[in-house]
Amino acid sequence: MARRLHLAYGQTLDTPSRHAIAVGHAFLPDRALAFIDGGLDIVERPGHVVEGIVFDVDPHAGWKPLDLKYGHPESCERFDGEALHADGTSVPVRAYALRSHNVDAIRRAYCAHAMHLAPLDAAFERRPPQSLVPSLFVYGTLMRGESRHTSVLRHSPQSVLPATCRGRLVDLGDYPGMLPAGDDAPATVLGELVRFGDESLIAAVRRIDAIEGFRGFGADGSLYIRRLVRVTLGDGAVHLAWTYLYAGDAGLARWIPSGAWRP
Repeated sequence: MARRLHLAYGQTLDTPSRHAIAVGHAFLPDRALAFIDGGLDIVERPGHVVEGIVFDVDPHAGWKPLDLKYGHPESCERFDGEALHADGTSVPVRAYALRSHNVDAIRRAYCAHAMHLAPLDAAFERRPPQSLVPSLFVYGTLMRGESRHTSVLRHSPQSVLPATCRGRLVDLGDYPGMLPAGDDAPATVLGELVRFGDESLIAAVRRIDAIEGFRGFGADGSLYIRRLVRVTLGDGAVHLAWTYLYAGDAGLARWIPSGAWRP
């Protein structure tokens, strides 16, 4: 029986435990919280994420109890998408687009699940959203001194700092590709953490998606796929960042044990 995963955010964070069990945090990519027509909703916004909690739905009950709880299809829509974890992986999820009005209840749910309050407060105060992931981890031709770094500079980065990330680097000829490290093959990739302002982030993500051949979440045929990873700076600070993992066939590619694209 196929596993069913529900991504809850906003008012749907009170998913009943008898129908679903919380299994961890995840993020809806390229979306942001917004206060629309008196309620909390989500809108499309490249480079942003909506934090949520993934629930494992009872396979025997299926989606019917949640459909009834949230009033689908009469009172809300539901949609299928891709939720990202902070280790470069993703899972297919179903979410309910339920416009939420109870501000206090939503804040309590966010606190109970140890979720970030800043995006929620910005939405309720009608302020422009600020991304929880304003940075990009680069490890190849987008680094300083490399052929495509000018594409980064066009978007006025606030900082570019040396950084590392768990992963495996492979040589694809004119450029490298990063693959997940895997539990059986721990490895580190050396690169740079590039931080953008909010509006610059949106434009930078759009440009670099095109450069890396990323066709969008849920789309087939991407050369690289945009994912979330944890990145460590020289002072030991850990940041959540976007990066691009190689999605092609790396079977014949040479692994770079040093994790460094530059000699």
